[in-house]
Amino acid sequence: MIIEDVAQRSEEWHKARLGIPTSSNFDKLITTKGLPSKQRTKYMYQLVAERVTGIQEDTYKNSHMIRGQEMEEEARAFYELTTGMEVRTVGVCYPDKKKLYACSPDGLVGDNGLIELKCPSSPIHIGYLLEGKLPTDYIQQVQGQLLVTGRKW
Repeated sequence: MIIEDVAQRSEEWHKARLGIPTSSNFDKLITTKGLPSKQRTKYMYQLVAERVTGIQEDTYKNSHMIRGQEMEEEARAFYELTTGMEVRTVGVCYPDKKKLYACSPDGLVGDNGLIELKCPSSPIHIGYLLEGKLPTDYIQQVQGQLLVTGRKW
């Protein structure tokens, strides 16, 4: 794994991800059932446009997404407090020097782990807790991070 240590959401971070499929968008490539996503062609066009123009267009962010980003540092600190494990923040991870795809996990834990933090609204969070499993919405992202980083959990 190759790590590009830049601050997430910084200009350097956006540049490092430009035109590269990233795990946060792997759901646009493949479904949870392993089938090609109906969004894959549009996503590939977006990545090609980024490579050709060198410009990343703004993506949609709702209030819940913004809240999650604002609470990320607190959530990371809570994870460290409750688990006793130190989290290393990273910018962009690539599987190898080809840099054909990437991910930006919210942190690396020890030699084998990573974390992806989500800070949903209270009703959504209650549902996640009651279900007691990784929400389907995040499967491709988390599995993609494991693929890119080679981590076990």
